[in-house]
Amino acid sequence: TRSGQIIVFRRANPAFFTLNADGTFVKSWGETMYRLAHGIRIDRDGFIWITDNTDNIVQKLSPDGKVLMTLGKAGTTGNNDSQEAFDGPADVFIASNGDILVADGYRNSRVVQFSKDGKFIRKIGGTKGTEPGQFNLPHAVVIDSKGRIIVADAENNRIQVFRKDGAFVREI
Repeated sequence: TRSGQIIVFRRANPAFFTLNADGTFVKSWGETMYRLAHGIRIDRDGFIWITDNTDNIVQKLSPDGKVLMTLGKAGTTGNNDSQEAFDGPADVFIASNGDILVADGYRNSRVVQFSKDGKFIRKIGGTKGTEPGQFNLPHAVVIDSKGRIIVADAENNRIQVFRKDGAFVREI
């Protein structure tokens, strides 16, 4: 967090632990049980973003733990063409303009981009494979200082780079 604290997202109740930088316990919170806590990020404004890989949701929480937004529908699966549901979200990243990027890769093969208010913009990928722009477990997503979307394509052992409009650039 901006205060230097560490937030741990775990697969048990309570779902969150807050620790000081030296590892000392501050508090626990979040009595909602997440079925498969997977990813956590803190955005530049201090909001907490989590992914639940089994319940297929992405949530935005206030710094004090109040759920402010949920993307996806708990317990519902969506295929690679779904604009409202996920199937195995692994990671979430918030762009400087507030756009939300979700690596939806454990059972799907795509990155999904939403506006800051949760409206679908586009999908990147959507086909499982090894060709450029295809994915086999897009596991992490970030945006670099040039605005490019960088995706860790885990099972293909590569990083794929896309323009901000989703067009493939290169693989590493």
